[in-house]
Amino acid sequence: MIRVNGSKTNVGRQLLVKNNKGWSFCDHIIRIQFEVFCLPNYMVYFSKTKEYIDYVQDNMVSSAGQNTISRKGLSNLSLKVPTLPEQVEIIRILDIIIEKENKAKQAAEAVLEQINLLKKSILARAFRGEL
Repeated sequence: MIRVNGSKTNVGRQLLVKNNKGWSFCDHIIRIQFEVFCLPNYMVYFSKTKEYIDYVQDNMVSSAGQNTISRKGLSNLSLKVPTLPEQVEIIRILDIIIEKENKAKQAAEAVLEQINLLKKSILARAFRGEL
């Protein structure tokens, strides 16, 4: 989790490190361990919820242009943790939704690129007097 950052929107952001190759990080990034068992992917998804973001924003302090949430500030976050099968199902559903969203975004970007190329082609033909 990003503990310290110049951007308030990055503080509290979580990411999943999938391999264990002896990583080392500066003190602006911390490893989170929970008192109850939570699947890492579930917690990364939870960290994108309004509830979590609001909690981080409310418990963040700022000094010398650096925004920080302390381990202690984060430790007071309480949440209801679903059962393991429920976490697995939530992750499965969110993975599907996010995959569909990414495909739709890629398709939209491809269409916008085609429109941009078409506009350039029309303008070029217009300036050559070919319309």
